[in-house]
Amino acid sequence: MSYMPNNFTQIETLEDYLRALADSTSLTPTEMKKVVERYQSVGGFLDREGSSIKHLNPRVHPQGSILLGTAIRPINANDELDVDLVCQLQDGSKSEITQVQLKSLVTDEIKLYAKTQNMKPPHEGRRCVTLDYRDDIGFHVDILPALPDADGMRSNLRKQVLNDSVRSRLLGSASDSSIAITCSEHPNFYRLSADWPVSNPEGYGRWFASQQSVVLLEKRMAVFDKSVHANVDDIPLHDVRTPLQDVVKILKWDRDVTLRDDEDKPISVILTTLAAQAYRGESTLSAALNTILSTMDEFIQVRDGVTWIANPTNPGENFADRWEGCPRKETLFRAWLKRARQTYFAFMRQPLSETSSQVLNDSVQPQIVERLNKRLAPTLQASTLATPSVIRQQVERVQHQREPERPWSNSERSKA
Repeated sequence: MSYMPNNFTQIETLEDYLRALADSTSLTPTEMKKVVERYQSVGGFLDREGSSIKHLNPRVHPQGSILLGTAIRPINANDELDVDLVCQLQDGSKSEITQVQLKSLVTDEIKLYAKTQNMKPPHEGRRCVTLDYRDDIGFHVDILPALPDADGMRSNLRKQVLNDSVRSRLLGSASDSSIAITCSEHPNFYRLSADWPVSNPEGYGRWFASQQSVVLLEKRMAVFDKSVHANVDDIPLHDVRTPLQDVVKILKWDRDVTLRDDEDKPISVILTTLAAQAYRGESTLSAALNTILSTMDEFIQVRDGVTWIANPTNPGENFADRWEGCPRKETLFRAWLKRARQTYFAFMRQPLSETSSQVLNDSVQPQIVERLNKRLAPTLQASTLATPSVIRQQVERVQHQREPERPWSNSERSKA
């Protein structure tokens, strides 16, 4: 996809540098606006007069990184951005429709939308229907058919062992936005049943917001406009910028640069969940990054010998469920975290300079470091506090430390 840096302001402090680094991973406001326009267009089409599902009151809304404001651009210019949406038929019921019928209803309308927009026909996955956009922003949209299902989620939660405060919160309003979703591999996909897969992406979004409530309110107040927003809480997360969001983007970018296409690299929801749990309300990006990197693995549990990263809106769901069947996934996560700590702690310990930033080359790509260094204040570009020889030794030390911890090497790959 196309990309232009978000700004060209001078970098004078470590905080400035980290914010500029987060900028380098992000969609520009113009690109984000186009993404929002595209999914709003889909929603408008599905709810148009003459739509075969209009009587079921369709609502299309984002989930995942677009909802949370943590989307990053692809590390390769020719790769596509993945946009995750939910198409919820708000007046539909599991007592009247099967999963396969729901998916067919939504898919038929998406096919018609693609035809009217002169797009390639959509293709189906086990859960979603995917639209491919081919314009100045290259991205695809995964649309998840769903029905409202607060009762189904609450039934699921009642079967779980929860402490009283968590039970009260989850069985209360936290479950109001829960949905039943389609999955072609589910045993009840083809038959009428009350038992569907359940999810709560909007509930997760509210939880993510609650983990940064004080800072988030400040950021939302700064952009609040009565002519646009009914109230402060209506401002989408992708329209503000917080230290937690920036840390998540930096960590996801680091993962993608260092682990590339490794199929066992940690999934985004794991990084996002652990980062949000570790965050302690820091008002600066540098402090938040230090806290999160230092403590995020402390929120990984072990339940009956199984490594567990609980979904905060459904503790019975393990985001690390694939680690048990593929131990290399956990090994890779822990090695990645150790290396990320070494890199960013080394960077933040040094006085900022054109040379000290070189420790980030392997984590964020040399061309990005070079681009950011051009924005350094003149005194930092010629700093004598961190000489090239000192930084070279530092980089070599970090690289040497990380070598033995690379489970993605060929020798370790053969053991997995």
